[in-house]
Amino acid sequence: MSRGVFLAVVCGSAGLCGAGWGLAGPAGVLAAGICATVAALTALRWSKVPPGPRAPSPSPGATPFENAEFARYRKVGGALSWSQVSLRHFDHALRPILERITAAVLLERAGVDAVAEPQAARDLLGPDLWKLADATRPRSDDSSAEPPHLDDVARLLRRLEDL
Repeated sequence: MSRGVFLAVVCGSAGLCGAGWGLAGPAGVLAAGICATVAALTALRWSKVPPGPRAPSPSPGATPFENAEFARYRKVGGALSWSQVSLRHFDHALRPILERITAAVLLERAGVDAVAEPQAARDLLGPDLWKLADATRPRSDDSSAEPPHLDDVARLLRRLEDL
């Protein structure tokens, strides 16, 4: 806190306490003292808050990259990245996306409802690929279990494309 602000707070507090005494006696001094303490603490807190980070200035000739229309792609990219941390992360980040894609492709291209006919979907994809997109399988909460490899995810997507 700068010296000027400190002096202003002390003088203001003293004046406030004096006005409190004149208006309400000892109770007024107590109320004024509480108000002065709150004011002093607020001034001290504001003087200690560092300025926020400055936004980087764009380089000359550069236009800011606005990517709002690709939010879904960023979400899928984040899910792919997180899916390799653990089985829990795979099941909660990427598997819901794979479930939706698989269900849509199987219904559109093979006429198989993956939710109503899970055995038919399993027969089409094979048991190793079906486990990546099986909506009936419970989600894992094990953060130490190994996740499926991204090569397996790529195989699932290639298989869906080939249908």
